[in-house]
Amino acid sequence: MGFPILIQAPLSGYTDSPFRKIVKDYGVDVVYSEMISSAGIVRQQEKTLSLAYFTKEERPIFLQLFGAESEIMKDAASIVAERFSPDGIDINMGCPVKKVVKSGAGAALLRNTTIVREIVKKVKSVIKCPLSVKIRSGWDEDKSLEIAKVIEDAGADIIAIHPRTREQFFSETADWKVLKNVKSRIKIPVIGNGNVQSPYQAKTLYEYSGVDGIMIGRASLRKPYIFSSIKHYFEKGIPLLVNNEEIFHIVEKYVNYECTYRGEGRALKYTRKMIIQLLKGRKNSHRVKNEIFKIDNKVALLKILRREFSDDRIESSILRN
Repeated sequence: MGFPILIQAPLSGYTDSPFRKIVKDYGVDVVYSEMISSAGIVRQQEKTLSLAYFTKEERPIFLQLFGAESEIMKDAASIVAERFSPDGIDINMGCPVKKVVKSGAGAALLRNTTIVREIVKKVKSVIKCPLSVKIRSGWDEDKSLEIAKVIEDAGADIIAIHPRTREQFFSETADWKVLKNVKSRIKIPVIGNGNVQSPYQAKTLYEYSGVDGIMIGRASLRKPYIFSSIKHYFEKGIPLLVNNEEIFHIVEKYVNYECTYRGEGRALKYTRKMIIQLLKGRKNSHRVKNEIFKIDNKVALLKILRREFSDDRIESSILRN
């Protein structure tokens, strides 16, 4: 069956340029930016525009836009395509967060296929790069096939599906039958997203559904090396084992990337949440968490992390099914 394309899912507050560089170092094929407000782009807001920044090492990259008004989405797509020249643009039609859906954006768009069609057509009309659309399976019931056909007919090149409804949020298990059904009924590439936390699950999803790509989000926060491990599993039949020395090397590179990107003061605060993800499930993680919240310089932070990742233990969580 070959290999699926491996994609880093957009995660607001996490998948910034430094994090994307880390997963590029560890086997990911394509990365997505954090979710970017189309209205903020059109208004030329500095903070919003900064979310579209990326380096050449991060390519291929899709910049993800969200919004509820087709004209603003079209204008924003035109601006980012011309200013940043991404490898693709993605439209977010899946974010379940209350603040986003209250504005009519994200998963709220799934309630009205007329608006879905209009946004996709208008965005596609002003860009030359590929257009992907990321959806959930529906608002409160599975409408994935209907929505996918609308998106395909409107001119999108790729569709990424998280097979939970908005009402399910992240509860219950993602329904991979949704991915299999849509993949068998439309012609454009389908990316599957949801409940992939190990190489075993990635291979199971790929063989079951036939999707063209697998998008991984929350699991990559704890295991940024998961993409390399998935590729190793597909090639060799066993996952790539990662020891503490390598995990420390990952977090050290991440801290250094963030310090270069944001400046040391801001970076130390920003990196805490990512470091906490890496520490989850480890002995003494609560104590280490308390320590890093008191640190005000990079050298001291890395000294604590070096101590924590000093032995030769293998990261066993990567073996879980």
